Amino acid sequence: MAISNGNFVCYWYEGNLKTSQWDKQTQVMFLPDNPSANLTEEDLEMLNPEVAIINRRGEIQPLIEMFQKQWVDIYALRKGVSAHINIMQEEYELYLKREES
Repeated sequence: MAISNGNFVCYWYEGNLKTSQWDKQTQVMFLPDNPSANLTEEDLEMLNPEVAIINRRGEIQPLIEMFQKQWVDIYALRKGVSAHINIMQEEYELYLKREES
């Protein structure tokens, strides 16, 4: 699933991409639980994200290494932390927020 305002694209990755259906550069990519089983280097190169937000559950080291090879900034979330994105026209701000208990 992708969310876009025309200039900014945020992509929620849940499985393999159909290369013929995607032609946009992605600023922020979110990967839900255990995405490393499905994400391929081809998908990552096609999306070409600036930032990746991943849930820190299970083994994520191979995923981190894949993002590092592509020079993607990584934010690994854990329980009690959420990512927030403020979208302007052509720019965005991303910050993490710890939930109060």
